[in-house]
Amino acid sequence: MTLKQRRWLYLGLIILFFISAPLFIIYSFGFRYNFQQQKLQKTGALYLRTHPSGAEIILNNKSIGINTPNKIINLLPGDYQILLQKNGYFPWQKSLRIQSSLTTFAEDVYLFKNQLIPELLTNGQIDNFSASPTRKKIIYTVNQGKIKNTFLFYFDSFKSEQIDVTLDLKNFNNWSNDETKILAQTKNQHFFVIDLNNQNKVINLWQNNNLIFDYLSWDDQSSNILWGLINQKLYKIDLLTNQVEKIDSPKIFNFLPATEGFYYIFQKPNSTNLTVALAKYKKFDEVKEISELPFNKTFQIKKIADWLFIYNSEELTLYLLKLNNQQPLFYNVLKSVNGYALKNNNLLYWNDFEYFIYNLDNQNNQLIERLSTPISQVFWHPEANYLLVETANSLKIIEIDDRDQKNSYELIKPEQLIMDKITFSPNNEIIVFATKTAEAEGLFSLNLQ
Repeated sequence: MTLKQRRWLYLGLIILFFISAPLFIIYSFGFRYNFQQQKLQKTGALYLRTHPSGAEIILNNKSIGINTPNKIINLLPGDYQILLQKNGYFPWQKSLRIQSSLTTFAEDVYLFKNQLIPELLTNGQIDNFSASPTRKKIIYTVNQGKIKNTFLFYFDSFKSEQIDVTLDLKNFNNWSNDETKILAQTKNQHFFVIDLNNQNKVINLWQNNNLIFDYLSWDDQSSNILWGLINQKLYKIDLLTNQVEKIDSPKIFNFLPATEGFYYIFQKPNSTNLTVALAKYKKFDEVKEISELPFNKTFQIKKIADWLFIYNSEELTLYLLKLNNQQPLFYNVLKSVNGYALKNNNLLYWNDFEYFIYNLDNQNNQLIERLSTPISQVFWHPEANYLLVETANSLKIIEIDDRDQKNSYELIKPEQLIMDKITFSPNNEIIVFATKTAEAEGLFSLNLQ
């Protein structure tokens, strides 16, 4: 090579360097040329995570050769069709927008099995069903002809054991906070306590005290204390000493024991309305009135986090009460409410054909779906942003996501309504429920994941 040729070569390399160096720098900073829009754009990224992991990622109908969880970088801004698929599971698909310099996340994607076969756990007609607060246990009764037996199902062993309770039960009311006892009511309206830690001892609250309670509730601190109403007067029942104490209180329509005291509903003399009040420290010598309600005997009180929910089961009206720095205020009144449940300040409620999510922070009320068949029940997935919706002969799960379509999958088609005889396992991957299928009737489990 001559000197002149070498000089031209060196000059060409220098020119190439000055041309390519800026391009490499621009490329390294995430810029790409968009041939469709004919301009240089800063790219974005997409992060995808599924439960379970290992789903194949299909981007704009093309497999990119990677599985979840994964981050896809250097994507030009725009809308992308995402398909996540895994053998044996329903596919998940959605259109997601990628923006310059930002990462779009879809990290709470739950995949559910597409070949769901309920497993029979106990054969027979399930009359009563109640899951413990932690969902570790279920107590239920099985009607097998003239015989009605009571069983306790344990999620850790996934087995049921019969317990020695011979009561003609109407229903299980509620569990004590420590899950050692459960309150039950018989068809003749008598209340019993089943002590699961004491050889399933049954405490007859009527026979021991000759008192017929209209309503009973566990103390929020002790599983040995019950509070009850008889003709609107409040009583305290000590299960250890078998003592019943009549409390000096006004005539109460309903109440709720809480750490800060009693929330209760009563009627003032000469008043046509009811009053919501708080008796601090469970003593009625220090009472704080909160607000008034129209007169009705069917109000029920529930406290979740910093909210009171007061439900009128006759008029299907739900009053929302925020407890903020000891200054409770009514935020809203929802009508035509067949049922409700709260999760992360998102209130789920439904009527005969529609279900909604009401955000308690910004008071935004969103219709999720309007159906042509009556709704039996709707409830939250305990962990994921999904709802389980039951209609006549159908149980489906639907994703709650404002971006693009909501992924929805039908799980089973039972012949008999499940209603409130259903619960998730503690790991949230299995549901246990009572229903009737074409093959059998009884208690079933369904492994969703």
